Amino acid sequence: MPRKGFVVRRQIAPDSVYSSDLVQKFINSMMWDGKRSTAQRIFYAAMERIGQKTNEEPLKVFKKAVENVKP
Repeated sequence: MPRKGFVVRRQIAPDSVYSSDLVQKFINSMMWDGKRSTAQRIFYAAMERIGQKTNEEPLKVFKKAVENVKP
């Protein structure tokens, strides 16, 4: 709790490839020690594989997977 006053919560900017807040939040949670470029490289490579294997839009498959994981 800060002594000087209320701290405004920052908004997460959407990622540059898919323009999705969900993707950016996932990359941020995947990131270790501030290695954003490594986390992005891993995530986008995985999305590319998903697109090749399922022949569907990778973002759609990712959103469906996130929905299935929720309680």
